[in-house]
Amino acid sequence: MKILIIEDEYNLADAIRESLEKEHLDVTITTNGLEGEDEALTLDKSSTLTLTGNTYIKSLTNADSTNSNINLNGYKLYVDGVEFTK
Repeated sequence: MKILIIEDEYNLADAIRESLEKEHLDVTITTNGLEGEDEALTLDKSSTLTLTGNTYIKSLTNADSTNSNINLNGYKLYVDGVEFTK
């Protein structure tokens, strides 16, 4: 499984990465939402996405067609430059 962490506090992101890598997960860190804009995100039915800031990604594939597994948390998600709406 591949995990993308977008977190501006690098030490926090790194601690999370280390923990996840112990579980043999492939983890990528970006330090702000703009850096994520070249990343593609795929969510399966058991995945959730909770934003902690405005986030930019290249593409989004979601197995949950209702998008109920995406929590914008008051922030904006941009997919290929277009604001995501539920």
